[in-house]
Amino acid sequence: MLVSTGYTTYHRAMAGTLVYDIEAFHTYQRRFDVEALGRALGDCHWYIISRRPAVRILDAECAPRGTVINLLLQTSNSIAGKSFERKFRIRSASGLGLHDVSIHADGAYFCFKVGNHILHGDSWALASYLSCAEATLAKHEVLYVGQAFGPRGRGNAYERTKEHKKLQRIYEDHVSRSWDIFVTPIRLFHGSAMSDDHIDDVEAGFDLDSWLEVFSPSKGISKTVVDLIEHSLISYFSPHYNEMLKTWQAGNPTSAMRAMRGAGFRLLQVHLDGWMGLTRFYSAKERELVRSHFISQDIPPEPRRPVLSGISAQDISDWRLPAQSMRTFPALLAAQAEMSGTEIKIFGDEAPKLRIPPEVDL
Repeated sequence: MLVSTGYTTYHRAMAGTLVYDIEAFHTYQRRFDVEALGRALGDCHWYIISRRPAVRILDAECAPRGTVINLLLQTSNSIAGKSFERKFRIRSASGLGLHDVSIHADGAYFCFKVGNHILHGDSWALASYLSCAEATLAKHEVLYVGQAFGPRGRGNAYERTKEHKKLQRIYEDHVSRSWDIFVTPIRLFHGSAMSDDHIDDVEAGFDLDSWLEVFSPSKGISKTVVDLIEHSLISYFSPHYNEMLKTWQAGNPTSAMRAMRGAGFRLLQVHLDGWMGLTRFYSAKERELVRSHFISQDIPPEPRRPVLSGISAQDISDWRLPAQSMRTFPALLAAQAEMSGTEIKIFGDEAPKLRIPPEVDL
């Protein structure tokens, strides 16, 4: 907590909490080579590679009738070997006619016109959008979490992906048509700090200079913050294709964890925000099909519990705000996301060309 004396500002004796809000930029269904993937990821510093059962529009059932299109979508079930079908109706609220419907990439991509305006995109994104991210259509199993960091904080995920070929390996392991592979760039949209944490004791407080120079995104995101958020996501989902950082061990901290603790922060909270999102990320470790994930990790003093992820503090406060947020925010933010609608963020004429299948000429 910051206290003003009228002449100067100083910290009360409390450790600090780092809070970062991140969001999915777009979930890409197209198959990427490494250079195209770099362009797709833009200035995002993290990405999630995921899979879900394939969604296809059945061409024979897609027939425009004035201001209405009836769609029949088929979803494979890659685990049970079964499929199911869903019917959707698209209606033009503007009263403009819907016409020139075409299906591409064996039903994985659609295109139609509303008046003279072209709408096109992935069949999965359309299905999730029309169903308001229904769990059976929106679920994405997290296979890999990656990060990148370029010179002076201006790099993007391309620097990392061009070096390791992880995405190509995942493609090769999923050659069956029953699975689709997706890439979701993740970007930071807010970062803050609190002069308090989840433990009822006192410390010297976090270092304001360290916050401004290293942990605050106001001057550009630092490598330390990129590492912390990547580590938090990996230890939370424990994806199959990640080989490192699957645990968050307070007793064996990484260099980023040591920098965080050395600056006076004992609690890290990362919110993967799914407001208006199409995707429900899950894994074998985190099975709940929610759109928002609120993740808490700590580096407490002794005594602490021997946990590999999450909170290891032995005694957690029953009244401090960060401690309360650990208990209540996961369910609260997940419920708030459920109250939101859905939005296709990259859609229609403004969509980047690399998102369009090469055989589609618009």
